[in-house]
Amino acid sequence: MAVVVPGQPAQLILDEEDVLEDPFKDRRAGLAPGEVPVMTYTQPGMGITTIEVPAHADKQFYDAMLRLLAVSTGIVIFRFLGQTIWDKDIYMIQQEVYAEICEVVDTRPTY
Repeated sequence: MAVVVPGQPAQLILDEEDVLEDPFKDRRAGLAPGEVPVMTYTQPGMGITTIEVPAHADKQFYDAMLRLLAVSTGIVIFRFLGQTIWDKDIYMIQQEVYAEICEVVDTRPTY
């Protein structure tokens, strides 16, 4: 029997003596060997990801930001921080990165 103690982690797995019969008995009939029935919960609404972009960042940061943008779901918000100064080398890196960001954004679904 599962015992819940306040302030302690609770066991969320039911033991055999806690359940009189298999709650998934009707669902198991149509499953292949090795398959397990699951219960899913879909949270309504969309996820929101906020990416803070500093004014002075290196190429590794932008590579990580591109990966994050590619795997994010829902709405993505860019929050640009600080103010940059003109530097040709930084401009060339950022120009390439912003072109890649545009490519990733074009492939994302629109809502």
